[in-house]
Amino acid sequence: RTALKLAADAKLTESRVRDPFASVSTSARERGEAAALSAATAAAEARRLYARCAHLSPCDASARADVAAACASESCAIAERERTESSTAAAIAAVAAAERTLRAALRLDPCDPRIWTALGTLPSPSSGGAPRAPEDFAMRETALSRAVTLDPRHAPAWSALGRLYLDASRVGVEAADVAFFQSRAAKALDAARASDPDSASAWVGTALLRAATIDDAECAGAFRIASDLPNGGEGDVGRALTGAANGARDGGAYASARRAREARPVDAVAAVALGVASEVRG
Repeated sequence: RTALKLAADAKLTESRVRDPFASVSTSARERGEAAALSAATAAAEARRLYARCAHLSPCDASARADVAAACASESCAIAERERTESSTAAAIAAVAAAERTLRAALRLDPCDPRIWTALGTLPSPSSGGAPRAPEDFAMRETALSRAVTLDPRHAPAWSALGRLYLDASRVGVEAADVAFFQSRAAKALDAARASDPDSASAWVGTALLRAATIDDAECAGAFRIASDLPNGGEGDVGRALTGAANGARDGGAYASARRAREARPVDAVAAVALGVASEVRG
């Protein structure tokens, strides 16, 4: 079982990397498609290996959570490919499998905040950028709220909850709705940073909240902090774009853009950030 788990972990890590050399094509679109296909293949293999581990330990909730993580990674990789009816259906099916597996894990261990957090942060491949359905928002809010109730110091759940409320504030019809959700987002993100000051996700969420409230200086500052932390890819992009908007006042904006582009070579947003930062730098 240990060997299977290690092999599955390696495949899951591979599925979360986008290899720019997955294709020899000079077309960015074709390279991105090949990288996503390679990631989806690795995630499917990780899913198969984790399933064997779960079969060997049927009462181990964490083994089922591993299966769900592979399903979620597979869905994300499929969703990055050219959007077709079949690819969308495959991505939705992978998320559905992840949700079923997580709920099975919770029946085995309903007190694990990590599993509740995973349930509340499943990808939404069918949304296409549209507002979340009310039932989807309610499910995520319930799962993440349960996670922080079980462990009030669980920073990933607080961060995800804050960003969930921030997303909800962007589709509030009434000004009161926007203010309500922004207030909740601020409290959750404050708790995330207090629980883990090195949480890049929490600092990115804080930066996005400051951007929503038109506080440019605080937004740029939060992005700078996020970009200096491990796993700060979103922070690098945000710092590059806010630095470009501020002209040459942020000397690290170009370096952040280069770092984001190197870490995410097939990401169009990272490419745009580098282009804008390069233009400002001259």
